[in-house]
Amino acid sequence: SSLECGLFLLCSYTMGLFGMAFGAASGFGLQLYSNAVRKLPMAREPWLHVGFAMIGGYAGFNYASVEAKLLEDVNEMRADRKLPPLERAGSRWFGDRI
Repeated sequence: SSLECGLFLLCSYTMGLFGMAFGAASGFGLQLYSNAVRKLPMAREPWLHVGFAMIGGYAGFNYASVEAKLLEDVNEMRADRKLPPLERAGSRWFGDRI
């Protein structure tokens, strides 16, 4: 139905945004940790904070599409071996991406 499709698209979009935010926070935290381990000021080389946050955000945003492609590839290999396709266990809110 259109409501389920709408929820699926909304959840897919929010999962991408959550992944991007989580990746950006992880990248930023990685740079902070790197400066802390080397006993440097936390704000030293601020362009690296931005760079790691951008790289982490990009990786987090693309994670959902990479995972979907992996599932397609696995199902293709399973079809070649005449096995039933794998399906993700999901719910009404998260669709089949969980």
